[in-house]
Amino acid sequence: MAVDVVVGAVYRLLLPLLLLAAISFRYNGLSVVYLLFLLTLPLLPDPSASSMKGKTGRFMLLICCTSVMFLSLQCGLQITFAYVPVDVSGVWEDILYHVGVVRFSAVDPGNIVRLLAPDLALFLCSLLIYRLCKKLLRPRAPVATHENCIMTSDSEDGEQSDSDGDSDSSEESFDSSRETSVAGAAPHASSRS
Repeated sequence: MAVDVVVGAVYRLLLPLLLLAAISFRYNGLSVVYLLFLLTLPLLPDPSASSMKGKTGRFMLLICCTSVMFLSLQCGLQITFAYVPVDVSGVWEDILYHVGVVRFSAVDPGNIVRLLAPDLALFLCSLLIYRLCKKLLRPRAPVATHENCIMTSDSEDGEQSDSDGDSDSSEESFDSSRETSVAGAAPHASSRS
């Protein structure tokens, strides 16, 4: 019950707030994609063990992949901008500016942070939310009683039974009862044949 509340709060409260923050920090064409994610979020089912393998899990991974694509687009085009002079780029640079890709040499460091921080923060936080939901909703394996007890393996039993024959009867352990029951079972088997 508590796990469902935590997962619901993270998915229904924290993820929309992160998307809203990413939209408000960067007001350009790339934010439209995050707005679409924000509007799609209420249409998806709450995270559960089955929905994390289906639509909800894929949606969270889509948010992660989209933010990584936007970061790589920014970095890749910054490399291109470094080799293309400012006066040559012309209309393409204006189009990219409205989409959300800006030449970093033309803006101050505060704007660089404003343009890159939403993608980086959304990638890290959505990946953390995805991993947290997946971990909390993983089915628990039932605890068996033998996990809490110390059990000996078959090879240790064989070594112990060989040493039991050499020791005196006062040092015989629980394994000696096995030998007597096996020895007691042998006459029954021979009486049948």
